[in-house]
Formats: sequence, C-alpha cells, structure tokens
Amino acid sequence: ARLRRETKKAKAFDPERHGVFNFCDQVSEGSCLIFADRLESWARLNPGKPITIYLSTPGGSVLSGFGLYDTIRSLSKRGHHVTTVVRGYAASFGAVLLQAGDVRLIGPESRVMIHEVSTMAWGKMHEIKDQVGFTKELNQRIFDLLAERAGKEDQNGADLYKWAKAKDRWLSATACLERGFADEIG
Repeated sequence: ARLRRETKKAKAFDPERHGVFNFCDQVSEGSCLIFADRLESWARLNPGKPITIYLSTPGGSVLSGFGLYDTIRSLSKRGHHVTTVVRGYAASFGAVLLQAGDVRLIGPESRVMIHEVSTMAWGKMHEIKDQVGFTKELNQRIFDLLAERAGKEDQNGADLYKWAKAKDRWLSATACLERGFADEIG
C-alpha cells in the first residue's frame, strides 16, 4: 500500500505525465531528435491531449531546429493543442521554436533573441557559393516564418530581416507581444 501511494505521488509530480515538457538545451541534432521522440511517444499514448513546451535555449542548428519545429506543428495538426512558453530565454532558433505553439507565451522577465543565420563555410569556391546560397534560403525562411506567425500586415520577412540584419535583437516580453512573436505574457 505504501509503495502504491509513493508511486502515485511520484506520478503526480512527473510533468511529462501531464503533457508538460522542458526543452532546456542547445538546438542540436541529438537534443532535437531525443525531444521529438519524447513528444511523439507521449502523443501516441495521449491522443488529442494538450501539450505545453517550456523553452530555455541558446539556439543552435537551423536544420535540426526545423525538424523539431515540424514535429511540434504536426502534433498540433493531429489534434494536440500546443502551448510554447519561454522561461529565461529563447535565442536564435529558440525564437523560431516559440513560434511552433498554437499559443505562444513568454515570462515577464524572459527574453527572445532574433538574428540572421550564422554559418561556417569551407571548401572550393563553388562549394562555398553553394553554401552561401543555401544559408540565404534558410535565413529567408526563418524571417518569413516569424512574419507569418506575427500576423501583422505591415510586417513581412524582408522587413524583419532588415531590422535584425547584422545585429542580435534581444526583445523583452513586452516587445515580443508588440511585434507579434508572442500571444501573451505569463
């Protein structure tokens, strides 16, 4: 009986049992694959139940991040209501992951950082040119996505990029709300 009570109590305090997940890591191939697997496993066992994802990340790999973004959006399309929440900070690709939620929240003292894509290139000249072209495509997609999710008619991806180009733009919770990168402060 004591073991059952202790097991029941432990389950009550397990946030993932209740659809609450924390992504507090760099956006990398490993972290994104592991996190996506956790989300997918939980979703299969809990069809249609809401999911809350807390973010505190310095960002990282754009391609790995887009894989996680696509996973989160697919959960929403399959009937899970997804809430993304910034606690602390969501920098670089973390700002994009915030956009994956159906509802996007940011803590009153949290920050979001947006900037242009960074990369390293090496190889022969034609290979470097190919990498630069691909990086420009990724950069454009990020800023288009940010503009789409912001939902402001006077703000498109090209304008956002001009605003963020060559500078790290750290935004307060209020600034995120004003620009449409978050739905509410909380």
